[in-house]
Amino acid sequence: DYGTAITAPAAPTKEGYTFTGWTPALPAIMPDYDFRVIAQWQVNKYNITINQVTGGTITISVVDNFGNAFRTTTDTAAAYNAWVNLSVETDAGYTFGDYVVTTASGIPIEIINSGFVMPAENVTISANFESEKHILTINYIYSTSGNNIYPSYKDTLEYGESYSVVSPPENDGFYPSIDTVSGVMGAEDITISVSYLPRVYQVTLHPRGGMLLNGFTSDTTYTRGQVFWLPTADDIVREGYSFGGWFTDTNFNGNPWIAIPNVATGDWDLYAKWDLLPCLAPENLALASGSLTATSALITWNSNQNNAFGGCPKLTTVTIGT
Repeated sequence: DYGTAITAPAAPTKEGYTFTGWTPALPAIMPDYDFRVIAQWQVNKYNITINQVTGGTITISVVDNFGNAFRTTTDTAAAYNAWVNLSVETDAGYTFGDYVVTTASGIPIEIINSGFVMPAENVTISANFESEKHILTINYIYSTSGNNIYPSYKDTLEYGESYSVVSPPENDGFYPSIDTVSGVMGAEDITISVSYLPRVYQVTLHPRGGMLLNGFTSDTTYTRGQVFWLPTADDIVREGYSFGGWFTDTNFNGNPWIAIPNVATGDWDLYAKWDLLPCLAPENLALASGSLTATSALITWNSNQNNAFGGCPKLTTVTIGT
């Protein structure tokens, strides 16, 4: 009724908004005419927390109710009912899975076309990324031929995963150039080759009174997988003797070695065998003293002198050649 005191009602509520008053303002008493008041609302803003995780970077673009937009990768706020668009930049070695958006009360928010409508409470945004998997291949090869000395090693590793693989042991005189292959898996398959190198072994030549020629020395080496040719009669001499070959013992058992074969391993000691040459007197032999028959000569000379006949050792008995 006219003149009756007006008691203001309790402030109304509306999801996502804050009541700010009535328009026009309520009078203290009822006027002598009908009138209507309208509630005034201010849209609320709610916090957005972005949990950046390993594998990529999340960017949001917020469009408010007036069409204004801004982009950010850090925590921010958005008005109720604003459209929040999601995008992600995936790091190398990772694959994007999906977005995870939940409210402060733990309610998941449906993602539609990489975005969602801002609810009337705070939200947290995260994403799932999977590390890519790639193949590590290690080939074990002869350095001399490129053929496999051992079967290849293969393993599937995640991006960023460390690996440490011990190379197989030395095999028949070939040893690995890398003892342990170590590293971190990258954003693509990795192939590594470990070469097996030939060992170098010691060769000791025992001339046994002879003299090595043409660059040969008593102490030398040979390489696994290569034939090492030994000095021939043209490469070693001993006065009064003929060269009988190289043997692995001083009993000279078996056949002489002309080369160390390419399949050999280990150090070698080789001994020269010598056969005494017969001494043939020249036809014009003149005796200083002694006696001479048709088949032999008995000769005496000073033992400190050089050989009487070229290539012969110091002798007192010489066989006369025909």
